[in-house]
Amino acid sequence: MSHLLFLIVSYFTLIFVIRKIVSLEKIVTNKYLKEVQQHLTMLILSTALIVLIGFITYSMWKFTGSLYDWNGVYITGATMIATFGFTFIYYYLRKSKYS
Repeated sequence: MSHLLFLIVSYFTLIFVIRKIVSLEKIVTNKYLKEVQQHLTMLILSTALIVLIGFITYSMWKFTGSLYDWNGVYITGATMIATFGFTFIYYYLRKSKYS
């Protein structure tokens, strides 16, 4: 049951990170230090995004019973593809909303 909770929290965190990345991209700065700070923040958020994608895949694998045969491979692959798809679609929708 805790893996389901981790999965739900991970998806909400993924949504938060994508929103934060898009909001940082729309900020235009003229000062060098502010731009460096913005890029470092985006780098940290991007690292968190990559970790979240892996953690969501792991949480789904654990939630479905930690299968070690081909079913586990299918679940892991399908979850990875679905998470990448969700991430890119949500990023595109948020980005086009601000454009």
